[in-house]
Amino acid sequence: MLPDQTIVSAGLHLTEEEYDALPREVADLIEVVDGRVVHREPPSSERRRVVRNLVAALSPVRPTPGSAEVRRDADMKFSTRRGRSRFTIRRPDVSVFRPLPEGAEPTSADVCTAIEVTDPASRTGFAQKLAEYAGQRIPVFLVVAVDKGRVQSVDEYRLDGSGRSYEVAAVHSERLAVELSEGLNLNATFADLARV
Repeated sequence: MLPDQTIVSAGLHLTEEEYDALPREVADLIEVVDGRVVHREPPSSERRRVVRNLVAALSPVRPTPGSAEVRRDADMKFSTRRGRSRFTIRRPDVSVFRPLPEGAEPTSADVCTAIEVTDPASRTGFAQKLAEYAGQRIPVFLVVAVDKGRVQSVDEYRLDGSGRSYEVAAVHSERLAVELSEGLNLNATFADLARV
């Protein structure tokens, strides 16, 4: 049964307490930006496959067990920053974050790498997330473009010297070979990332 669509209407605002009280199947359909509800498009089967393969590729490359955690679709509550007074929660397709105490949920301060998987036409819509994630000081942001069942490219963004905005560190093609925070070294072909 689908949740009531009025819950994800464009004009709706939510506090952190109201978000936490939502049924999980409703919360999974939205993100909240400065208290405003933002509808999340359900991922295509090819995007889900790439996300699954990214998690599988990242999990065994941790330098030691427990040195970093890899999750898909994990709620990431934004840490308070100057000028941001309202509740924000994003849900990157894949998050790499520092180990947390048992039962704790990650905040943006815990995230070392955020990965979003999208189709090439939607890639330009990541300007807001680029600004938000940089403002939260997430060191690495990867945008994986998937089209017709294939990974087309991966844009790698890293915080610049100011630590407040991203710059393009690389645009990967055919292979994603990148050193991430927390000692993770990811090296996977695009074919591996898109495999069924």
